[in-house]
Amino acid sequence: MHVAEWNSEPVVVSHAPTGPPRMWRLWAAAAGTGHTDAVRTVAAGRWAARPVFASGGADRTVRLWDAATGRPLGQAFTEHAAEVTHVAFTGPHRDILLTGDGSGVVLRRQFRAGTPRSEPLTRLESRIAGIGTADLDDRTLVGVATEDGTFRIWDAVTSEPHAELHIGADMAVRRADLGVLDGRPVALTIADDRSGDCESPTLTLWDVSAGEPLYEPMTVPEECEVGTLTMLDGRLAVIHGIDAGENHHPEQATDVQVIDVATRRVLGRHRHKRGWSYHATIARSAGGTVVLVAAENWVAVMNPYDMGGPDIEEFEYAGHNAFVDCVATADVAGRTIVASCDRGNDVQFWDLDTQERLRPL
Repeated sequence: MHVAEWNSEPVVVSHAPTGPPRMWRLWAAAAGTGHTDAVRTVAAGRWAARPVFASGGADRTVRLWDAATGRPLGQAFTEHAAEVTHVAFTGPHRDILLTGDGSGVVLRRQFRAGTPRSEPLTRLESRIAGIGTADLDDRTLVGVATEDGTFRIWDAVTSEPHAELHIGADMAVRRADLGVLDGRPVALTIADDRSGDCESPTLTLWDVSAGEPLYEPMTVPEECEVGTLTMLDGRLAVIHGIDAGENHHPEQATDVQVIDVATRRVLGRHRHKRGWSYHATIARSAGGTVVLVAAENWVAVMNPYDMGGPDIEEFEYAGHNAFVDCVATADVAGRTIVASCDRGNDVQFWDLDTQERLRPL
């Protein structure tokens, strides 16, 4: 038997297959309980007054999951006509779901009066490079950056335009995020210079209100796959990464770096034993704050303040059989639950402190 969800209620489905885990994943996807292709993005928020994760994938669907159990909630959202590349929760209660796809469409969803309601936020002419959110004292903002060098920002509740950043006509944005520093919105971009003046990508922090960089842009290695703004023990921090594999700039001793935005001081440097890093986030464990890094088939958990050398991760979660593209965390009754998603259509949920996987099947 298999326990699934129908209209947010658990039901029992029989005739589940026997065999290796791959057969279970294929059957679960066919039964409507999971993705049928690579999972590109995941975020934590609230839906119908409960903590949830939302995931989006190459199958052009968005799926909701109960963060306490790992069970799917309801049916998949199928409005997107291209692969879903970004999901984010925003709003004062983190209950507004934003989803963006490969064609530049961004949808805004809310659960109201017992019904999910969807409306378009925008349709952009260029591919989405990042969706970020920022909570100010009087409003919540959402920003959408596109590869053509534009970062558009709206009020998350009213959808009214707030600001627009122009990164540069010759800049191709590959990563972007939004945060708050001293009560004002700050944006992050990692972009390639298409003019050829600079061979390496540049990481820039922007004062959104002024429309100008906060500091002089810094160069990052070409292999930089991680770029995110996050709150680290009350301070705004940047996490950015590079590939530290032997065949890709082995002279670089760092593949994940944590920087205090206000002081520009490096708080932590990490070189783990895996090659490619794809995504990173901050979470609270029983032992304190940690950095979670999606690195090939693993999720490495590290001390964000460690300035040590290789192989310094506290532990690795090794439950995936394909490259892990994204990771998110949710607080559920005092427990930190992690959602990690891979290119083989697998979404896994596990307890950060015990490393035990939630098994809804």
